[in-house]
Amino acid sequence: MVWQLLSILTLCFTSLSWGLIPEVHTQEELSKLYLKSPGDVSKVTAQAISDFYQGLKSFTKVEADQRTPENTLKAWDRLSWNLINYFEYFLGLSMVEPKEDLREAYSNAYQKLHGIYVKTLADLPEIYTSLKQLESRMMHGHLLLNAEDRYYLKDLLSNFELEGMHLSSEKREKLKAIKLEMISLQEAFEKNIRKDTSHIFACENQLKGVPSQVVDNLKKNGKNQFVLACDYPTYFAVMRQCENEDIRQSLYRAFSNRAYPENISILHQLLAKRDNMAKLLGFPSYAHMELSTQMAKSPETVQNFLAKLKKSSGHYQKDELEKYLQSVGSEFRLNESGKLNPWDISYIQEKYLKKTLQLDQEKIREYFPFDSTVNGLISVYERFFNLKIDREKTNGLWSEEVITLKITDNKSKKLLGYLMLDLFPRANKYSHACHVTIVPGIEKQDQSYIPTVSLVIANFSKPTSNKPSLLSHMQAKTFFHEFGHAIHAMLGKTKYFGTSGTNTKVDFVELPSQILEEWLWDKDILKMVSSHYQTKKSLPDDMIESLLTSRSLSSASFIAQQCFLSRLSLDYHLEGELKDTTKLYENIRNEMDLIASHDPKTHYQASFGHLREYASRYYGYLWSRVFAADLFEKIKRKGLLNSEIGTLYRKKVLSHGGGKDPSEMLRDFLGRDPNQRAFFQIMQIGQN
Repeated sequence: MVWQLLSILTLCFTSLSWGLIPEVHTQEELSKLYLKSPGDVSKVTAQAISDFYQGLKSFTKVEADQRTPENTLKAWDRLSWNLINYFEYFLGLSMVEPKEDLREAYSNAYQKLHGIYVKTLADLPEIYTSLKQLESRMMHGHLLLNAEDRYYLKDLLSNFELEGMHLSSEKREKLKAIKLEMISLQEAFEKNIRKDTSHIFACENQLKGVPSQVVDNLKKNGKNQFVLACDYPTYFAVMRQCENEDIRQSLYRAFSNRAYPENISILHQLLAKRDNMAKLLGFPSYAHMELSTQMAKSPETVQNFLAKLKKSSGHYQKDELEKYLQSVGSEFRLNESGKLNPWDISYIQEKYLKKTLQLDQEKIREYFPFDSTVNGLISVYERFFNLKIDREKTNGLWSEEVITLKITDNKSKKLLGYLMLDLFPRANKYSHACHVTIVPGIEKQDQSYIPTVSLVIANFSKPTSNKPSLLSHMQAKTFFHEFGHAIHAMLGKTKYFGTSGTNTKVDFVELPSQILEEWLWDKDILKMVSSHYQTKKSLPDDMIESLLTSRSLSSASFIAQQCFLSRLSLDYHLEGELKDTTKLYENIRNEMDLIASHDPKTHYQASFGHLREYASRYYGYLWSRVFAADLFEKIKRKGLLNSEIGTLYRKKVLSHGGGKDPSEMLRDFLGRDPNQRAFFQIMQIGQN
């Protein structure tokens, strides 16, 4: 996502309609994408703005009867994405940059460029008119557009109408003001989460049960107490294994109050602005507006989808609760709400798995040392997708911990791109896991590629003085998931930047990542990927069987949690400018979660980062998981390392990026309409 760097970076460039696109073919060129000072960021930002405005002049001069896909559709794609990729690139680097001044420079540049894009769409309805002129020429038979062109044109026009480009100048001005405020609020919301330092203190005797690998990485305060921060490795280890309930409760509340109270006010303002925007565009709510261009089409469709899942999994949740209570005996009791305390759930589940399946997650972790897990993942992806993935060293990036992978197509020998991995926690780094496209790859007219550059961010357990980094099964799945996004970005080489890679419907974009999680629920793949950090032996059969069995024991809880978060993000964006987000959270939690009670001393919505970008569309995780299960069933019948079915999946699904209707892609691959049967079978839950 880095454009127009000619005056700053020594890269190889290919000249296109407007702007100069960096093509990264070597490690040296890759390292130069990282801007090392606020001054460099300012120069690049200024150059991007200058080139964008210069390109606009040429774009709007084309006469209506001269509009073609080349001088309109492709031209706007190049021009707009030269700017869009800049502000997305800056946003991505702000998530990992250790230096405060440079991190702030990235953040400010993101807001500035994003603001310019919003202002341009509001101030220049001629852009929308230009595309309508192209559509008119096509409709009247003056031009023939291929399927990819028609789909992209239709998608762009729909998105422009959601930007209000068809409205009067007065309404566009109002909409512009709202959107600029939204950009500022969204960035503040994310920044508060990222800079949050919530923590608690604990003495050594209060950490009984917490793995030594976690304890050894903890810092201490002046009173020789351990500092328990809210990074994922620390939080999940304490919640699952710390025997001290007071510590679990305290850390749960610290984690669930990150960015509180400042983000509550910001969230309320953001929801009000989003509702104002939707009303101005003629929609009942922001959810109606946002979902109108997604696979689901409407909030009502999503509500029905979630209601069916809740109904199907509801009594299984009650069965899970009963099993947990029987397993732990009198140690835990239901609270006054008839449920378990939320800080006890993970701990009880861990005890239950140990007692019923003799499944010790810490023992399993020993079979997933970081380096061999990475190598195992690479081997799986190489064989299934017919790729060559080389691990290389890149100097001069923001952290020495960053790993670089060079990805090449095994058949054509074409370079697909580079993937950077930033996988361990540090201060001021994005605390979740995600994938960011730095330079989107496309296929050029001569069928050569602009290589993709991607970044995967995660926060895995750090190595200690006597042990390598050991991943839990969940962390290994997370790695497969985020790597799946990167593969989508590498293989989705369309001819337009706007449809390349992961630039697809939000309720489809998680399918290529979630489907690859399923590889880590397969016995043969687990054998292949695992390697004990001392003995080098693969996971034993009995541990694999216990691990596979454990999935169905908590599948209802998993569905309930995903339904809860989906409903929360949806309901926050239904009709109404003013919402009590805390009360809504409590009501939905109590309705959807039949096992854990709501803790009124928490405000999780303040750190629910998906509200920033996904807004009402968090349901997309469950929605796409259902489809992913359907596709996976077909793939598994052919073989999870079978490059023939992998090639078919590449051709029918991944290669199209976002340049084709997702429903068509699914039908093309499956040979039929998708259904939910495989999902319920994997989850071992009956379909009502």
